[in-house]
Amino acid sequence: MLMIREIMYCKPGQVRSLVEKMIAMSKLGEKSGMPPMQVMTDFSAERYWMCVAEMRVPSMQAFEDMMAGKGMSETDGKEMERIMTGYHDLPEATAEALDPDGWLFTGDIGSLDDEGFLRITDRKKDLFKTSQGKYVAPSAIAATFKAICPYASEMIVVGDARPYCVALVSLDGEAITDWARHNGLQDKSFIEIARDDATHRLIAGCVETLNGQLNRWEQIKHFSVLDRELSIASGDLTPSLKAKRNVIVKNFADVIERLYE
Repeated sequence: MLMIREIMYCKPGQVRSLVEKMIAMSKLGEKSGMPPMQVMTDFSAERYWMCVAEMRVPSMQAFEDMMAGKGMSETDGKEMERIMTGYHDLPEATAEALDPDGWLFTGDIGSLDDEGFLRITDRKKDLFKTSQGKYVAPSAIAATFKAICPYASEMIVVGDARPYCVALVSLDGEAITDWARHNGLQDKSFIEIARDDATHRLIAGCVETLNGQLNRWEQIKHFSVLDRELSIASGDLTPSLKAKRNVIVKNFADVIERLYE
């Protein structure tokens, strides 16, 4: 028997929807003779819920047959049909979206571990290329940094067509205020805490730890601690609290330019 495992990360509010989708897929698998899928959830160090789906199958061919809908009734098979066969009268767009066998290019960036499991780390469209021709995945770097630094709510990595990477660091108001209370800054406002040298040294230590885990061209050469929290009201975040990268880069363009001076 082979173990098929899929690991997905999501925000707390998305857990129920994701688990329901996994269970629905498991039921389809059972109809084609596959054993039930085991679905587990856990809260990861990156402040995301981790959903793990595991299914034991007799062979890889059996799994591929299940995904193709073989052995299912006509109704079940329709549920497993591919997303689409192509764009109407747009062959070039179809070729970009589907390979010759009909597999959809999802646009995900990932890597295989020593056991052959795939870990999704970023989206292809989120990659940027430095002036040295090196590709950087900013979202993956930001996720790693937030796992290292409990005082940061977000890191925006910049470096497209630039010689090196720099970053904007947004502080977590509650976490940094609690840290300030125990480090002689209890009477300071958020802006004062963000601009204090002690805070800069705190974040610098986290950035140094981060750089130790990155390739040379991914490392953060300079950074700036933002003196306000990112928010929905300011247009920095989506309603689901995802950072609007392009908006933030535009709003803090002058800060970024100073990091390259």
